Amino acid sequence: MRGTDATADDGWDAAQAEWEASDRDIREAPADEETATGADPAELPSPLDEVPAEDLPGASALPESQGADPAMIDLGPDGEGDLSPGDDMR
Repeated sequence: MRGTDATADDGWDAAQAEWEASDRDIREAPADEETATGADPAELPSPLDEVPAEDLPGASALPESQGADPAMIDLGPDGEGDLSPGDDMR
């Protein structure tokens, strides 16, 4: 900046020139058709998306309940949920 002028000369800022040069490289690179969809990356198909059969939930008990009644697991034997013995709610 010179004097009271609040504008900078074009090309004067070396960092800005470097930024624009790197941006130009990105714009001129050909887009990958498979990923240039604008979709959420989590929605793009991938061979890693397949879950092995042994990892799929089956008829066996889930690890959270370990075969017990899920309502009993959530509420506990006293129907109070995850309260510790020191939590007096009365």
